[in-house]
Amino acid sequence: MASLSALGAGALGVAAGTAHAANIDFTPLNDKVGFSNGYGALATIHPQSAGSAYFSLARITSGSVRDVVLRLGNSVLFKGSDAALGQTWSNLPGFAGGFLVLGQRASSGHSGTNGDFYKLFEITGSTLYGELYGWASFYQSVSDTSGPDVTLTGMAYDTTGAMIPAGAGAVPSLPPWT
Repeated sequence: MASLSALGAGALGVAAGTAHAANIDFTPLNDKVGFSNGYGALATIHPQSAGSAYFSLARITSGSVRDVVLRLGNSVLFKGSDAALGQTWSNLPGFAGGFLVLGQRASSGHSGTNGDFYKLFEITGSTLYGELYGWASFYQSVSDTSGPDVTLTGMAYDTTGAMIPAGAGAVPSLPPWT
């Protein structure tokens, strides 16, 4: 967990309160779900300090169709569309209900974002903080012949309830120690 902002505290103003780098809980992750070697079938994520809230990534196979889905768990809502860097909860339309297909491969082709993308979430009724708004970052590889393979690379939310921009509070990756 870190409380630094790659964007800088001045770039975090939002309509429903102001996010400050010191209030952002960022968690780097490396949860992999998919169909290639090294990817699992399920990953369940429990945001820190968010009570019983959770969500999960799961792979599902039905005939020739292979999906990786984001399953909405207790007290967590996601926006259905991908968010651009800097976009907030209040300026992205729609909600996902139940589950959200991140990537799909079938005999007719494939769908889903290839590369890095963000999803915005709301944690409702957090025991310590009340409503929390944040983002989760993903990397996906999907084609007509492989995948989908999804990695949850990180997530962050503001402990004051401010609607933080996608990517705010992320700590840049450090090179591996030699």
